[in-house]
Amino acid sequence: MIEEDNSDPIEETMSSIATSLLERACRQDEDSWRLLVEFHAPLVYSWCRMRGLDAETARDVGQEVFIAVSRNLQRFDRKSPGGTLRGWIRSITENKIRDHWSKMNAQPQAAGGSEWLDKIKDFPESDESIQGNDATEKSFLVQVLNYAKEHIQPIHWTVFWQLAVEEKSASEVADLNGLERAHVYVIKSRVLGQLRNMFPEAKESM
Repeated sequence: MIEEDNSDPIEETMSSIATSLLERACRQDEDSWRLLVEFHAPLVYSWCRMRGLDAETARDVGQEVFIAVSRNLQRFDRKSPGGTLRGWIRSITENKIRDHWSKMNAQPQAAGGSEWLDKIKDFPESDESIQGNDATEKSFLVQVLNYAKEHIQPIHWTVFWQLAVEEKSASEVADLNGLERAHVYVIKSRVLGQLRNMFPEAKESM
């Protein structure tokens, strides 16, 4: 009996790209560290805002998050259960948000009574429970595609964007662009290959 493969090639490629950036950043590659931050910063900001932080505080907490990420790059283990770079960064973000509300509690004049408790009690207790697939998760994919846009044929980029970001069906994308449905799948495969080629370690981890 052949076991069905339910893996998502887009998600796998994004995870591999993140791992590639991490591995090169660990080797003190400044460009890779810059891209790692650039690709994840919108996610971190969104998570902070979702937890009730205002825009300025979200930016400050985000800075603390990436300082912590930088200091602990070597400790990340993608082979651990649920061990994705995004999940690890989110765990750090949640901890930094907790730290923020704890500091607010130490300053009653700024905390507003028990408001901080209402913030804290809604936080998930485990790393596993905060790695959900909310709408902000697509931010990493968007950042990668925008970075790679100039290296991909315009029609290929448009087709892939409609498939991966807008989540249109292959039939819809084919109709919108005057293509055969089979050609849409070919383009998807080619773009994924181009993305992996832009990040060498991503090919090795697939």
